[in-house]
Amino acid sequence: MNDFSGKTIIVTGGAQGIGGGIVEYLLDRKCQIVMSDIDVEAGQELVEHLARPERLLFVHTDVSKEQQVMQCIAETLQFSGRIDGLVNNPGIADPNNAPITELLLG
Repeated sequence: MNDFSGKTIIVTGGAQGIGGGIVEYLLDRKCQIVMSDIDVEAGQELVEHLARPERLLFVHTDVSKEQQVMQCIAETLQFSGRIDGLVNNPGIADPNNAPITELLLG
């Protein structure tokens, strides 16, 4: 199950925290990664830090906006020609936000 070599994976919420760890884990397993995140600065910083531009693409994406998700898919297909998997990891929890139940129901 650890043979991800050559696979293209989209990681949403991939610029920091758990998502950033997932991106690094999959890169170490020879995947091509499209990291999507709403935080442009964090995304660009992680791309620079990991320094693997041939296998890592950052796409600014707000996953609550269908058009931006479609653009991320298009850029992924242009980058690698395929999509083999998705790690759906966007984070909305924040101590400054309302309780999670209000965010989901509101």
